[in-house]
Amino acid sequence: MNTNNLVEVRKSAANILKKMLDRKLIPKEAKDKWPSYKKDKILDIAFHALDHFEADEDIRLKDKKYAKWQTEQIQKIILCLETGEPIEKDIADWLTPRGV
Repeated sequence: MNTNNLVEVRKSAANILKKMLDRKLIPKEAKDKWPSYKKDKILDIAFHALDHFEADEDIRLKDKKYAKWQTEQIQKIILCLETGEPIEKDIADWLTPRGV
């Protein structure tokens, strides 16, 4: 994948995450629309965040502080996908599967 294509794929992923946070897509729909890509660490981290968001719906309903925190983390990831800035280390550590 060339650099221009990667930028477009990342922007597409950011748009999907925005639609999910705006409740225009449910997490499963966001996952179904997720762009195909080949081993881009930022996209891997973003997809892992989406996976957590889908799995944690019950927690967000019970814990507004956690809901706010999780939403803020996804917003930071969206910004990285849009700008090409690196993802903060604490977010990357939280969302990078062990052994990768």
